[in-house]
Amino acid sequence: MGTDGAGAQLPPTQKGREKRREIVEAAANLMFERGVADVSLDDIREVAGVSKSQLYHYFNDKSDLVHAVIECQRDRVLNTHRPTFASLS
Repeated sequence: MGTDGAGAQLPPTQKGREKRREIVEAAANLMFERGVADVSLDDIREVAGVSKSQLYHYFNDKSDLVHAVIECQRDRVLNTHRPTFASLS
């Protein structure tokens, strides 16, 4: 089982990793649009199309989810701006 950038355990199955990613992406989009303080877990749940138990299966609380969103956004930025080895030669 792998970990995310913050050291949290990722789900062991591909389906679980995909569901977790969907939740993080929904949260990231909402938090970008409204700001972290104006997004509730119920908002995220609704947009991601998951139950409360699914949300809490992957994340302990909103703070845990916010950290996952930060890691996701960091990775997006770094992957966009990181030079490839081919362009360095």
